[in-house]
Amino acid sequence: TEPAPFSEMPLCWERCFGGRGFAPNPVGRGVAADPDDSQGRVALPNIEREGRLIRSPSERPEPTGAWPVPRSWPERASLVGTEYGGRYLRERWPYFAEDFRWSYFQAAREPQRLDGYWRGDELVELSRLHPSHARLCCALPGIKPRAFVHEQARPQGPLREVGMVLDTVAIDVGEGRAHLVWRGTTPCDGEDVADLAHLYLTHEPLDQPRTASEYLGAFVARLRAMWEEEQGFEDERPKAEPLRPGAAEPPRVQPAEDAPPTVEALLEARRDEARMQGWPEPVIAALYPEGLQATPAPERDLGEQLRAAAGTAERLGLPEGVAEGFRRVIRVLDMERPAEPAGPARREPPPGLWTSQQIREEVQGRMARGEPLSGLMLADADLSLLDLSGQDLSGSILVRADLSHANLDRARLDGATLDQAKLTGATLRQASLTRANLDLAEASGVDFTAAALHGARAERAILDGAIFRDVLGAGLGLEECMLTRAVFDGAELDGAVFDRSDLDESSFVRAKLAAASFGGASLRRARLDEIEAPNLRFFEGADASEATIRWARLEGASFSGAICIGTKFHESELTRASFAGARLEGAELLAIAARGASFAGAAMNAASLAGADLLGARFEGTSLAYADLSGANLYGAELWKADLSEARLDGADVTGTKIA
Repeated sequence: TEPAPFSEMPLCWERCFGGRGFAPNPVGRGVAADPDDSQGRVALPNIEREGRLIRSPSERPEPTGAWPVPRSWPERASLVGTEYGGRYLRERWPYFAEDFRWSYFQAAREPQRLDGYWRGDELVELSRLHPSHARLCCALPGIKPRAFVHEQARPQGPLREVGMVLDTVAIDVGEGRAHLVWRGTTPCDGEDVADLAHLYLTHEPLDQPRTASEYLGAFVARLRAMWEEEQGFEDERPKAEPLRPGAAEPPRVQPAEDAPPTVEALLEARRDEARMQGWPEPVIAALYPEGLQATPAPERDLGEQLRAAAGTAERLGLPEGVAEGFRRVIRVLDMERPAEPAGPARREPPPGLWTSQQIREEVQGRMARGEPLSGLMLADADLSLLDLSGQDLSGSILVRADLSHANLDRARLDGATLDQAKLTGATLRQASLTRANLDLAEASGVDFTAAALHGARAERAILDGAIFRDVLGAGLGLEECMLTRAVFDGAELDGAVFDRSDLDESSFVRAKLAAASFGGASLRRARLDEIEAPNLRFFEGADASEATIRWARLEGASFSGAICIGTKFHESELTRASFAGARLEGAELLAIAARGASFAGAAMNAASLAGADLLGARFEGTSLAYADLSGANLYGAELWKADLSEARLDGADVTGTKIA
């Protein structure tokens, strides 16, 4: 017949070539007569492969479709395997047969499969699959789930990560949604996973991965919050009052009109579902045996009967799986049995939240046994005065831990979390704290001599008098810290950040500070002699008044807007440096090399620049009243609208200088 026009039609297997008895598509059309057609005609498929249209009744083309293949269809059911006999019942039941093929769980046909897995940020294009839009484009969300299990045997960690892969992307055009499925597997001791205390799930952007230790810290914080909330909860349910004499009897519950299904009805439903999914009969019979009847006996009696049946099965030598089947039902009954009346709420913390003394004993025990301390949950631990020298604590969570006066020399703390930890008086000489976090730590007087602090962070920490001599700390973050009288002599701190920190009277002699930042920091009376700090950033109101920055290399450094009253820059290299808008009253810049530097708008009253090389420097609008420029090289310098009242220029080279 001629095709009939239509306005819309579902895209599904029922509209593809197939029919009863046709294994690739048992629900399609084109193989047999349509049972709903009174004339017995054969309905042809509406969905065919382009260029391979049906030409005759004898053709049997492969059905075209991009939808999940049901489990009961032969192409998937055949993958369940065939070896489900007596040996299977004895050795493998209730699991899959030896010849089971895991591709059974692959619902997509070959053209819809990819080698490997999806990343999660791919671009997707849908062509001619929407009634209003010929072409739809979207991108997957670019996130990655992270899954961790917390083991009962390791209450203090580390967490064990479960590798997750994105293996399924299903797009519902009608809903305008994409459904993504990540999967992961991890071993456990039994079906009840009793060896696993917690499963922790989270997600992150693909391009911003976090370390396992960071998630360990987040997990501990969440676990503690849940426990503390539970301890603070009070049961507010009204308590039943006894009936007063003569009071009306409360209404009795009437039987429901729709009684709950019987055990046999539930089992029959499970058997039907399993058959529809193509499961072999031996497996169905083993999992959902026929003949079980409900009994009016108390549930405790049923459990006793099942235990007796399990014992009988073992004595008679029946296959091991039979007795195990009884035991599985017993476990379910035990789980569903009403709990005994609750007593007083338990105040014991869950695994992973031991008391500080318990953690201390665990740490001491591990050290005595020679076991590592890496990746452990040690939050709130009392580890004060302990000798932890040379120990591996990398990735451990030491939030609020007390490490005061502990010996951590040569210890490994890479990636450790020490937020709010107490470290006063501790020693960390030659320790490794790469990418460690010490935010809000109390660490006055701590000795970090020769420690590795690459990428470490200690925002708002108290580090007064701390010793950072000879540390390796590229990218170290010490923002808003208390660092008065701290010692950084000889330290390598390229790219370090000290913004808004108090560094008064600190010492950076011979330190390397290339591109380091001191925005808004206070370094009053600090010593920065002989530092190597090209492109140093010292601005946003940073105060280095009365500091000494002599014989320093500061090419391209920025002191714009800085306060350097009375600061000594003797013989420092300041080529192309900027002091625009800075306060340099009374500063000593004797014999500096500052070619091409900018002092525009700076306040330099009574400053001394005697013998300075200021070739091509800029002083537009600069206040130089009473300044000493004697013997300075001002060749080609720009002093437009500069205030030179009472300034000394004797012996200065002012060739080509613009003075007005």
